[in-house]
This record gives sequence, structure tokens and C-alpha cells, in this order.
Amino acid sequence: LVPPSAHVNAQPRAPLTLRAAGLLPLRPPLPSSMCQKPLGSKKKSKSTKAKPVLAPGALGACPALDPFPYPHVRAPPGLFDRRALLAVREELASLQRTFKETDLFKVYQTGDLANLDPADPRHAAALPRTMALRSALYSSEFRAWVRQLTGCTELTDQTDCSCNVYGGGGHLLCHDDVIGSRCVSYILYLSRPDEAWEAAHGGALELYEMQEAAEGLPQPCAAPSASLAPEFGSMVLFAVQPGRSFHSVGEVLSADEPRLSVSGWFHAAAPPPGADETASLSQLQAVAKASREP
Repeated sequence: LVPPSAHVNAQPRAPLTLRAAGLLPLRPPLPSSMCQKPLGSKKKSKSTKAKPVLAPGALGACPALDPFPYPHVRAPPGLFDRRALLAVREELASLQRTFKETDLFKVYQTGDLANLDPADPRHAAALPRTMALRSALYSSEFRAWVRQLTGCTELTDQTDCSCNVYGGGGHLLCHDDVIGSRCVSYILYLSRPDEAWEAAHGGALELYEMQEAAEGLPQPCAAPSASLAPEFGSMVLFAVQPGRSFHSVGEVLSADEPRLSVSGWFHAAAPPPGADETASLSQLQAVAKASREP
């Protein structure tokens, strides 16, 4: 998953609204501070109490942990309230997003949604359901549910997430997600709410089995072993494991059906064991260092 501040250089390009991606009506794009809508531009709702983002009783259910090719969970649609997710999808249309392209990925991405401030009236007016979703994801109750599903260590309250749009040709190459104290990766899909995502559109989350390389370090197989479609309202979670949790986003093959998601990480207090030796980023850095040596 691509962090808001990627560890490789990205080439800037004009921001993309979801209108340009063929998703939603055009709204004024928000600057990096996230919001520029005028205050008091809308009448207040008769009810000031927002409906929960999580579906009633959602955390009482525990989707099965799939062990192949490494432990991961796919929570089907129904974990989150559908109307809340549609509202989040609409709000994200007003966010400014930056095109990022390197040898690893090609994607449009917002800034870190952790920067949204509930105390800022501009943010509160423009993105109430998005902030409610963020609060629900990083609540102590949801983090406890994630621990129960994945068997991971205790999670901190660090917020780390963004909105990602993969248009036609967008992709993310194979990597294991190990950076810093990331503990569990997640992707909540907001693509194509009224129709099933078709395999012909590409954009699947691809998971890889492992094989031993000549140097003895773990390497992913050449082809993915499992593919998960980005179905609206579904959520995928997996523990970040150095040299094991290899995954990619297959190239989006449709020019008219962008792959939209809110994705990020739950963090632990410390990096996972083995991060300095077997993580894909550590291996790349070691190879780069060796190539510079005489």
C-alpha cells in the first residue's frame, strides 16, 4: 500500500477529482489543508446526531482468517453502513489528490486523512462522514476487533490512512508493506457501489506465496496465488510480516471504472521482528548500498 509520503520519489501531476476519474459530479477541489468550502453555505440538518458508520452489531461477527498464501481476512460488505460509505465516497470527491508514479506504483492519492481536524469548522462541514469513518476505524473497539481477527500485538491509536484512486493503467507492484511500526494493513473498497466489480476491470489485490532465493532470503513467487476483487463495502486486512506479506494491485484495465479505496495501517509500538533483515525495503536498500561499493 502506498503511504501518503512514499519512500520513493513521485512525479507530481495535476490533481485529480473523482469527476475526472468518472466517479462523481465535480466539486471544488480542496487544497492540501483539506477544505475550502465557505462556512454556513448549507442549512443545518434537522437532526444533529450522525448515524453510526459501522453497521449495528458489526464487531460481534468475526470473518474467518484465510491462511493462504499468508493469513488475511476479507470482511464482506455489511461491516459498514452502506449509506455512510456512499456519503464518504461523495465527500472524497471534493478532496484534492496528487498523481504519483514511480517504478513501484501509479496512483492518485489524497494527503494523509489523519490531518483532518474535527475542531476545524471547514473540515467538519465538508467531510463529516469521512472523519466519522476515520474515528470508527481507529477507535479502541475496532482495534480490539482487528487484534481478535489477526492475532496481532497491541495496536496504538496512531492514525495512518488516505484515499487512493487507480485509474486506467494504475497499479502497485509487489512489496510487503514493512515500513516503521506498521502492524496491520487494511483496504476498505469504495469502487462501483451499484454493480459488482468485474475481473475484466483488473485492479484485484494480489497475494503471493513465498519461495527461497539463492541468497537464502525469502522472495515472492513470480505469479500471485490469490486475487481479491475490490468489491464495494468489503474490507481486507492482513498482518504486516517482513519478507512474507507480499502483495500487489493488478493493473486497472478499465478506463471508465477506477478502483477507489480508503486504505492504511494500524501501528504497533515498535517495528515487527525481522524488519531490518528481510523486509522488501531493507533488501532493496541493501542491494543499492552494495552496488555503490567499489
